[in-house]
Amino acid sequence: MSSLNNIMRGALKTTSLQKIRFKRDPGNVESNNSYEGYLLEEDGVSGTATIFVPELIDAIMNVDRDSIETITPPVESNLCKLKSAASRILVSQDMI
Repeated sequence: MSSLNNIMRGALKTTSLQKIRFKRDPGNVESNNSYEGYLLEEDGVSGTATIFVPELIDAIMNVDRDSIETITPPVESNLCKLKSAASRILVSQDMI
């Protein structure tokens, strides 16, 4: 099952699904563990969200919106990418 999770996780990294952190394990109320997963659907009326957490046995769950938080990836601007590429070129040419 772990190889299937690895395949699914690799495929999900190439999608535009929002990454989330699920704050606790619903099967163990006393647990403070958090898991990373993906937001599949939000219901604004009922305040619930459908999420996919590959590490859990019940990977697709419908949970309260309050039990998840979104993970924002670090933003790298085009200017930062250009500066980084220019620096690498200059270093490789012994110009710096």
